[in-house]
Amino acid sequence: MSLVQINWAKVDKEPNGGSWDTHDKHNDLLKRFLMPWMDQAYSALLTDLSDRGLLDETLVLWVGEFGHTPKFNARAGRDHWGHCFSIALAGGGVQGGVVHGESDDRALTPCLEGWSPGT
Repeated sequence: MSLVQINWAKVDKEPNGGSWDTHDKHNDLLKRFLMPWMDQAYSALLTDLSDRGLLDETLVLWVGEFGHTPKFNARAGRDHWGHCFSIALAGGGVQGGVVHGESDDRALTPCLEGWSPGT
């Protein structure tokens, strides 16, 4: 089994250094800088894998090492939150449109029995 890992590089000319660690101006940074880059790169990767007939045997994950707080802080940013967050999976036989797990109504913690931060 092969593994390819891509780490998001620091971009000095962009606000927040191009980092997804958005403690300030979260929505603005996502809309103007982070999501356009990621949308283009992620969709191009999936299209390329599909065109080459490799998507069904390649699992592609879009995930960080932690999530962000469900509520904004005083600087319109979101702080670190490892209790409950989303990831995206594609290819590798993953069935699309499926949600695994469930959070409480504020997206603070998992609420299904047997699920907790770290499981």
